[in-house]
Amino acid sequence: MQFRTSSLIEKTREAANKILDAQARGKPVTLRVKVLESTPLTDPGDFKFRINAFEQTVNLYGVSIGVRFYAYVSAGQEKAMSRISRGQDVTLSGSLMRVEFTATAEEGVKLNLDMGDTVVEKR
Repeated sequence: MQFRTSSLIEKTREAANKILDAQARGKPVTLRVKVLESTPLTDPGDFKFRINAFEQTVNLYGVSIGVRFYAYVSAGQEKAMSRISRGQDVTLSGSLMRVEFTATAEEGVKLNLDMGDTVVEKR
């Protein structure tokens, strides 16, 4: 019975991710988050910094879902990034690059959000 339940959960997760990818990815968003850490990125890609927010938990129909959020910041935001510190609330605007559910026995259900082209609006 465990295998059947796991298979159903995985199929549901995959279906939800297809919907999220089609309807949320690329959409503009503005979020207020509490900073866990902000780090410069050394990879020569489009982004120069990453902001990792403290994980939040939401309850949806009796199921606790952890929400993980990462924001990727381009060059030109160095001054704003220099003022960001752990525990600080910041408002970020950008577009969703990744929106997906993951589920493991160890961590449970998580919603992962990655924002690109992020602008740090307020400290």
